[in-house]
Amino acid sequence: AYERGLDRLPSVREQKQWWGEKIVYSAMKLELAKDVNVTEEKLRDYYQKNLNEFRNAKGEVIPFEKARGNVMSAYQSQAYMARVYREILKLKKKYQIKIDEDLLADIGVENEHNPQTIDVYVVKKGGTLPRQAYPTIDWEWRAWY
Repeated sequence: AYERGLDRLPSVREQKQWWGEKIVYSAMKLELAKDVNVTEEKLRDYYQKNLNEFRNAKGEVIPFEKARGNVMSAYQSQAYMARVYREILKLKKKYQIKIDEDLLADIGVENEHNPQTIDVYVVKKGGTLPRQAYPTIDWEWRAWY
């Protein structure tokens, strides 16, 4: 590819930049996630404040000891997203962001509000880990603006 000069094609340069940005984004996400501090006290406090999340099919509250794994997962997710959101707010203060609403409105999205449409996810099963078959926008980004 280098001998043929494919690395100098505008589309290849653009894709390379996108992958670089995606790698930096992933590294930042991991850095934020690993700093989430979990203690037994924080888990129990989260559990008490969110009892409605930890009910069985009959509507009865699941005891903390049985729900601990779910409590841990929910707490970590909430704490991580709070860290991400705070980081985004800091970046928004530092960098001017302009959203071109007119341009966004012009992008055609078929069946956007049709309840009968389905989401299809393509997954590459080979290699080290199953993963999305192509780079995509991280779904967390929807909540950032």
